[in-house]
Amino acid sequence: MYVVVKALNTIPEFRLRIQNGQVIEYDIIHPAFTVMTDTGIYDNCDVEWQAFKEYLIAVKAKMAATKKGDISSFHDLMDQRMDQFFISSIPWINFTSAIHPMAGNDFDSVPRILWGKYYEENGKTLIALQIQAHHALIDGYPYCLGILKIQEMLNDPQTYLV
Repeated sequence: MYVVVKALNTIPEFRLRIQNGQVIEYDIIHPAFTVMTDTGIYDNCDVEWQAFKEYLIAVKAKMAATKKGDISSFHDLMDQRMDQFFISSIPWINFTSAIHPMAGNDFDSVPRILWGKYYEENGKTLIALQIQAHHALIDGYPYCLGILKIQEMLNDPQTYLV
């Protein structure tokens, strides 16, 4: 998740949001991701973007609190922030396509990211990655740049985990 968020933050179009009919560019976009709670229901967990070591500590703490139900719900967070990527996973299956629910408001401009189960094929580790974005903000070329940047970083993650 860290590498994906870091890569997409390098592409200005992925930092654009529509707010009150205006296009706004954020300096940085933070991850907001789903976590399964102890009751088996998913809730949202958000973490401020920071250097990897601090980020990892914050993620572990926020995930533990979310699992216990000690954190705000996804709907509460959506009312407050647009400087996020909405991230989810379905680690039990591989997929070729996905469609995310859209609220029909400014939050439609927040990209949704989904990945599936990783698997081995021909000596390589593969994972499905899907990014749903508002087409008025992110056209094919910047979308492609984002995907290529993610791949570049995943090819040498130690260089980018700083």
